[in-house]
Amino acid sequence: MPDALAGLIDLLPALRTGEALILGEAVKIPSRVRLPLIEPRPDSGDPEPAKRWQEKRVANPPYDEAITGWRKQRTPAAKRR
Repeated sequence: MPDALAGLIDLLPALRTGEALILGEAVKIPSRVRLPLIEPRPDSGDPEPAKRWQEKRVANPPYDEAITGWRKQRTPAAKRR
């Protein structure tokens, strides 16, 4: 972000859930907007690192499938065993 927008950056912590700052070349003036919230709300809490580190790791994670799905914007189909 350019230094000229420092005042807007200072507003970020004051944004409520569902609010956003829209700015850039395609926007005439920076705008603070409110977006509709979806229901049911996603369970997007942060993992607890101490618990996650105790879990068994996958020996060979399928990174290639994850990257392909990411690029195609879809979840890879589960492999049948």
